Amino acid sequence: MWVVLPVTLYANWVWGGGWLAHIGINWRLGHGVIDFSGTGVIHALGGVLALVGAWLLGPRIGKYRAGRAQPLPGHHVPMLVLGSLIVAFG
Repeated sequence: MWVVLPVTLYANWVWGGGWLAHIGINWRLGHGVIDFSGTGVIHALGGVLALVGAWLLGPRIGKYRAGRAQPLPGHHVPMLVLGSLIVAFG
């Protein structure tokens, strides 16, 4: 729950008529932050959660031996190609 707090504050600053929504008008710079259909706040939430998740999980097992990074070869190349095709044409 503590991870969502910074993004909730950001959402209130943008959506709730906060200072980011009015910063352009107050400083005579045009518009403030315009969040089309919520994408900025949603992507900020996803980015924060991904960063915290990567930090909690840490590096993959076997990546570091004796303090030095080891190469990890690809494990299943056909699945890599299939996933790339799905992303490209999806």
